[in-house]
Amino acid sequence: MKPITAILIVGIMSSGAMTSHGADFPDGFTAVGEWGAGIPGADPEVPTRLNSKDGSFCIYKPAIEKPAPVTISIFRVSEAGSSGRQHYEVHHSGKVDAVDVEFAGSSDWVSLGTFPFDGSGREYVRLDKGRTAEVKFTILSADGKKPVRSIVIPAGQVTRPPPPPANGVARANQTVLQIPKPVSRPLAPVTSLQLPSHISDGMVIQRGKKIVITGSAPDKATVTVTMNGQTASAKAEGGTFRVELPEMKEGGPYEMTIRCGSDEKIIKNVMLGDVWICAGQSNMAFAGSGLNDAAKVLADADYPNIRYYKQDGGAEPTPGSPARWMACTPRLAGSFTAIGFLFAREIHKELKVPIGLVYAWRNGGDIRLFMRDETLAALTPKIPFTPGTKPRSTLFSNFLAPLVGYPVSGLLYYQGEGNQKDPLFYRDLLPAMVKDVRELWGKGDFPFIYVQLPRYKDCFVGTREAQFLAQQRITNSAMVVSIDTGNPNLLHPGDKLLIGERAAKAALGLVYKKPGEYTGPMFAEAATRDNSIIARFTHAGSGLEARGDLDGFILCGESGEFAPAKAEIAGPDSVRIWRDDVARPVAVRFLWSGAPRACLYNREGFPASPFQTDTTNVNRIFDNRDPNFTTRGDWKAETRKGNFATDCLVAADTRDTDGECDWHPWAKWTFEVHRAGRYGIYLRWPAGLASTAAISVESNCGGYGYPPVAISQADGGGDWHKIGSYRMNYGNTDNIKLVATGIGASADAVKIEFEMED
Repeated sequence: MKPITAILIVGIMSSGAMTSHGADFPDGFTAVGEWGAGIPGADPEVPTRLNSKDGSFCIYKPAIEKPAPVTISIFRVSEAGSSGRQHYEVHHSGKVDAVDVEFAGSSDWVSLGTFPFDGSGREYVRLDKGRTAEVKFTILSADGKKPVRSIVIPAGQVTRPPPPPANGVARANQTVLQIPKPVSRPLAPVTSLQLPSHISDGMVIQRGKKIVITGSAPDKATVTVTMNGQTASAKAEGGTFRVELPEMKEGGPYEMTIRCGSDEKIIKNVMLGDVWICAGQSNMAFAGSGLNDAAKVLADADYPNIRYYKQDGGAEPTPGSPARWMACTPRLAGSFTAIGFLFAREIHKELKVPIGLVYAWRNGGDIRLFMRDETLAALTPKIPFTPGTKPRSTLFSNFLAPLVGYPVSGLLYYQGEGNQKDPLFYRDLLPAMVKDVRELWGKGDFPFIYVQLPRYKDCFVGTREAQFLAQQRITNSAMVVSIDTGNPNLLHPGDKLLIGERAAKAALGLVYKKPGEYTGPMFAEAATRDNSIIARFTHAGSGLEARGDLDGFILCGESGEFAPAKAEIAGPDSVRIWRDDVARPVAVRFLWSGAPRACLYNREGFPASPFQTDTTNVNRIFDNRDPNFTTRGDWKAETRKGNFATDCLVAADTRDTDGECDWHPWAKWTFEVHRAGRYGIYLRWPAGLASTAAISVESNCGGYGYPPVAISQADGGGDWHKIGSYRMNYGNTDNIKLVATGIGASADAVKIEFEMED
């Protein structure tokens, strides 16, 4: 089985070829594909993939805002010699058309037809259990005869070739297109004084820093700003202006007057205090009205000097969306970000200064949405990135860009769920995002406070570890440990009171230098002593304490098998961990599961963060039949008889000594590779089974599910069989599922091996 290379094509290659931009391009259309909003499981980097009662499917949704005929084409990816069909549903103008496309043993573009789109935003293509690398929406002129614009939505197909070199020379099997540069349309001259929406009534301005007022004004016109007895002026250049007033201490309310010629704008009820950006995804957006005991919590919400700046449009505002500053009252606090409100309330009570919250979030948002393309590009090839594929406009351009340079106290961040499938990427992405935002503001390493993900059944172990490790790389930061909060069955739990209050304490300690401990114990180092491991912690406060049994530790010896361990507090900042059956301990892990019970705290009441001492770059395989059981893979120099392999990962059984994985009528192993590349998957099963014995192997690699491969006893028991070659992404969680017939429930049946091929 050998996947066929898919080629990304942009534009139309025909005698009627169109350019990416042209004078006949209808107003209102956009060239950016959008993933379906409101569809559970949506991911900003790849099409929506869901496991539903109907099976797996993808949604391709373009941004088409005006009625037009649209030709839909798919780039079909087929296996050589395969047969069958792909089923598509085209949802358009309130109708649904079904289209079936036959496999042809080759990869090419296939038209599904031309359909009338009404621009409602509810139109899309659905693919059921098929293989499509790209979907292209070609917008036609009103008469349906002339191509006007093409929108290509890439599917993150794992077999897509790498980009061509800078000199434009095509590699084998790759088409190089010369994409016309966009034609810039001249901007209409600015004829009047205009202000961004955050400079408006009720605003909060950062105390103790120069006050920056920006906006638009006629070129060369003088803009004068007056507030609290201070006046400053500047000339507009190129239609924009920037006026700086001297720093001021907390206080207000004030009136700010902004004049430009005969234009005058008066901003009322201005407060000077501390401004915090509240950014993240849906758990940052989680409203106060959804809190557990919301009525009780929000009864203490009469704080008119806590102000909340929010754009209309929720997670997808458009430039110029109505926005306003809202004062905190018991009636309005329920619509505030719950984490932000609780954070601001504690700081305001302690410091008695006005607090402004600026909101930036996206449901299911990947951390890349907060970053500039050039920053992401600098991370390659370590982290895959294709410029222009991110729907950044809803976060960076519309939320953050207008605020760049507006002085702030710091950034409060709650995100990570959207990156749970690539925790190894996240180790680099989180520090890079913070660095990017700080550079944009140009104010040095302003404070960064972030929430480590709480308890949840779908794990987050790798993401929590990435967040823990980020502390070592992000200066002037504090992590809020929330492992004792959350609900194993709810991605959006309502018990956010502790998280908000802990975030405020982190700010009070880190930023405002209030005495006392402000976060939980953080693993610092480990040392082996006799038959135990001594783990030492920073942020132990006035001492460590156990809440119940210290049953959250697992330990392994030289065999690599982790099992529950015994533990005791060995000092004010240390814990001793051991197993009676392990004479030479090697590594310890703590709270290493999706929804563990927190058991180690400091006396100030902050829980210890999950951690592991095993820092070797080992690939791991997780046994999905039992969420509490983990097998471990190691790189081997030689495994298959007669075949030398320098980079192989073997699924080793930790329950027995034979090195093979026990399994039952079905088994599923999830694996994480630490190096991106193409891997061969090999399977061996024992000889001597019944002639009816057979295995069906399903591989899900690089985010794509491949057709099952069947192996029977007739293919040779005891021999290695190559299932196929697949692209696996660094940090991505892939899996292989085996379904057996005629083998027996408890047989040692299979050994899996992954060999790096490039």
